[in-house]
Amino acid sequence: MARPHKQTADYFPHYAGHGKTMFILEAKYGIEGYAAWFKLLELLCSTPGHCFWAASTEEKEFLTAKTGFTSTEKAQGFIDTLAAIGAIDTKLWENAEGIWSQNLVDNLSSMYNKRHSSVMPRKPVYDDINHKDANIISIKG
Repeated sequence: MARPHKQTADYFPHYAGHGKTMFILEAKYGIEGYAAWFKLLELLCSTPGHCFWAASTEEKEFLTAKTGFTSTEKAQGFIDTLAAIGAIDTKLWENAEGIWSQNLVDNLSSMYNKRHSSVMPRKPVYDDINHKDANIISIKG
């Protein structure tokens, strides 16, 4: 029996030079925003498929704790900011409360290329009908 394909990462590149995302997060949230961004990237790396679903109250509370914010409202605002500036996939967040960073996955491509048996994760596809209220989300992919 073959081993399942690993779609998690034990590391991710942390570049010394930062772009607009980091400047916006630090201006809006201070050092807390800096830390929260890298804690979120750590969470995405350790989540199979690199997509975190925050649709349930439990997952929202976990996301709040993991990013170090003191309230779910502040964590929600932080994630909303990330979606607004394109650091995470806006449509996936707005329609299904999924957190996906294509830049992160792209930065992990060399790791996946070295894992000859692993398949690089792809962004989940959701239907365009918003089932958020019914907690039914059609995910393909």
